[in-house]
Amino acid sequence: MAGLFLTAVTLGAVSAGTPASAQDRAARGKALAETWCVRCHAIGEPQPSALSDAPSFEALASQPGFGSKHLANVLVAPHPVMPEFPLTNDDLAALEAYMQSLTAAK
Repeated sequence: MAGLFLTAVTLGAVSAGTPASAQDRAARGKALAETWCVRCHAIGEPQPSALSDAPSFEALASQPGFGSKHLANVLVAPHPVMPEFPLTNDDLAALEAYMQSLTAAK
């Protein structure tokens, strides 16, 4: 997938990210989601997804087995209507942190 820049989808690297705090990483993930994902998915406050078949980020993060491996697999081999994204391993770690923050408070 040409548009996805995963520089060694070693899942340990995805989870490790940078030394930024979990809160900073989640805030960066929210900004990425607002840029790339909100056109289809509900990304934050309870709201319907723009596409009826697109689950919310909270629903995705609540699925059993959700984590960096699952997120990387979805973005590396996306479903047919999902576009390609220029995301790095740090971006994936930030998106994962944001998505996990949606379910952590519950």
